Amino acid sequence: MRKAITFASLILAISILTPASALGKTKGTERPLKFSISATSVSNLETFTNHYAGTEIASHAGKGTIEGNGAFKFSGFNTLEYQDSWVFTAANGDKLFGTSTGTITGGPEGLLNSEEVALVQTITGGTGRFQNASGIFTGTYHLAFISFAEGDVTFSDNGSGQGSISY
Repeated sequence: MRKAITFASLILAISILTPASALGKTKGTERPLKFSISATSVSNLETFTNHYAGTEIASHAGKGTIEGNGAFKFSGFNTLEYQDSWVFTAANGDKLFGTSTGTITGGPEGLLNSEEVALVQTITGGTGRFQNASGIFTGTYHLAFISFAEGDVTFSDNGSGQGSISY
């Protein structure tokens, strides 16, 4: 009887001292994901590469920074195929890694003046609470021309999207 009371007391003490967040981990649970992004991108017309950086607000991650590198190629009049890899860093330092593929379509004034981008984005892992994260989501972005200098076109990027994330 004494051993049973001691064991029960030990279990009670552990449950009181263990944070609720540690008990409530839901690794692998699929959750809806929504996000919005504001960034600046620079596309090099000689190498057909792109670099972007900015801020993103995402459900399950909060406000953080986004940075990525990509490549594009012409696939038709006023249309480009695009792919990239990116890193989202949450305010606490946890990271999400991913890739994107999709299509860039020029606006009525052509590709250099404005672009609409439709991407399918895949989460390929992360760090911290996003370790082993996975998911897929779609994003739609509008790029507005800022400047052109020495083969580089700079755009302001704004967009949003939704899908799911598991971690």
